Amino acid sequence: MMKSIPAQQLDLLVDHWVDEGLITAAQAHRMHVEVAAYEPADDATTAPDASRAASLLGQALGYLGGAIVLVGSVLIGSWYWDDLGTAPRLAVLIGAAGLLLSAGAIVPAPRGGAGEQLRSVLWLISTGAVAGALGVLATDVLETSEADTFLLVAGGTACYAAALWLVGHGVIQQIAMVVALALTAAAVINRADVAENLPGLGVWIVGLIWAVLGWREIAHPGRAALVLGSMLALIGAMATAGADAGMVFALITILAIIVAAVLLRDLFLLAVGTVGALINTPAAMTRWFPDSVAGAFALVVVGVLLVATAVWVTRSGHTRRVRSSGPSHG
Repeated sequence: MMKSIPAQQLDLLVDHWVDEGLITAAQAHRMHVEVAAYEPADDATTAPDASRAASLLGQALGYLGGAIVLVGSVLIGSWYWDDLGTAPRLAVLIGAAGLLLSAGAIVPAPRGGAGEQLRSVLWLISTGAVAGALGVLATDVLETSEADTFLLVAGGTACYAAALWLVGHGVIQQIAMVVALALTAAAVINRADVAENLPGLGVWIVGLIWAVLGWREIAHPGRAALVLGSMLALIGAMATAGADAGMVFALITILAIIVAAVLLRDLFLLAVGTVGALINTPAAMTRWFPDSVAGAFALVVVGVLLVATAVWVTRSGHTRRVRSSGPSHG
């Protein structure tokens, strides 16, 4: 923040400019008139700081209040949940969801401000309450099977989270929505009862679609969507790794993420691929090459390649920043 200059000092500075020949006497006279006419309010310099402090205080109180509501609900549930009937259970969960939804809706939430983050957190907790209410509805009212309960909770939560994301477009709402959609896809495959490891394929499909939408800047913010989709694709592929074909599928997915990270020069994406490689490569070597020295050497080679790739991506990004910030010559 630029420090303000007192009027008397500014008048002296204007007179000095006249003496130095930087401005004319007529220009100096006009400046003196403007300075004399300008009367800033006493709190002009403190208003932004006070506003920011109030915003941070409101955000902190909102987080604390939301956490207290969550903890209190859990305690009430642990003490009295078994004694409550179905209707009171639904009332508690739906009431908590509605309260947090309303609180987030009335929070002033300018783009990128503290209010937007507070609203996102409140709505995230509200989404969890909705998921709980759907679980009570499925098990206690509809008495559905485990597979149908999974599908109802995941699908209903995805719809609720998608509605909130369409309103706010926050990163937290995006995460809640995409995770719920991935679980819904897994629940659909699980409901079909095709194979034990195939539900992970549904998560992989949703992750791939969302990563592509983020890469094409269709889903906003694009980079967050790209990284989130890649993480879900990796998790989904890893969920299929119970079979040999699933392990191969997971390794191919990891390789694709690393290649995409190199091409896009994205360190976050590279981190996702690196973590996947650290988890899955030893597992694959142990499964296919038990007690093999060659497997250990292969791990070293993979690690060296990942480090070299990370260094190259970092240096490339630094070089591009230096060139773009350097002086231009006409």
